[in-house]
Amino acid sequence: MNNNERYGEKGFTVLELLVTLTIFALVIGLGVPTFKAYSKKIEINNGLRTVTLAVNTARYKAIENNRSIKLKVEENRLILLEKRDSAWESFMDFDPGDRVSVSLNTSPVFYPEGYIVPLCSFYVRSNEENYKISISIAGRIKVTEL
Repeated sequence: MNNNERYGEKGFTVLELLVTLTIFALVIGLGVPTFKAYSKKIEINNGLRTVTLAVNTARYKAIENNRSIKLKVEENRLILLEKRDSAWESFMDFDPGDRVSVSLNTSPVFYPEGYIVPLCSFYVRSNEENYKISISIAGRIKVTEL
């Protein structure tokens, strides 16, 4: 009986294991940068969705409740305020996330008829991407990459 037959048990050699681990490490190493870029894109898209959701919610709440709804940004959060009597009271807020910053050039008010005054623009920024969200007088939303 020769050595090959005696040691012919099933299994992997050290060389086969090293080649497999090397190929696995290369695949993982090439995929990490792609995954990081993808996760950054997800973060900015979530920020954009949050802003558009806040704008649509403000408009619909103004129409539904027959009250004026003000939208403002405080500490990177979008806050909806409802006009009750003669004061603005906060009733809902939206968080776009830690890695996305949101700014607003003015605090618009949605009226029960569905229109917005004054016209405004939001700016949504991450480290790599910048977007402008414009709102028309009728409440239509337009997203533009800067």
